[in-house]
Amino acid sequence: MSVSDPDQPGAGEEPESQFRLFVAARADATFVVPHGELDLASAPDLEAVLAAQAGPVVVDLRKLSFIDVRGWRVLLQAEARSRQDGMNLRFISGEAVRRLFEVAGVPDELTYVRPPAP
Repeated sequence: MSVSDPDQPGAGEEPESQFRLFVAARADATFVVPHGELDLASAPDLEAVLAAQAGPVVVDLRKLSFIDVRGWRVLLQAEARSRQDGMNLRFISGEAVRRLFEVAGVPDELTYVRPPAP
């Protein structure tokens, strides 16, 4: 796992399944962008990064190629903590997460926002 700025040279050169986290502070929020597979091995990395943030935070889920139950749990727990402590955590929807909610047959309780304009 690596945590870096998405604008760094060489960003995106690892295999698609290799888990990476990009964190970028912007004027309106901190953006956290997980790439690759969010699973049992990588979920603690995302959990640690989210726990270290102070709101507002946007987690862009579009670059995830896979998410398992442990990764899903990290997202749901972060959402619940955000509601309690006022962190103002929001998500940009991604296909892997939508599929998991659909297959599990449970309501999607994440708070979504639209992607920022390029």
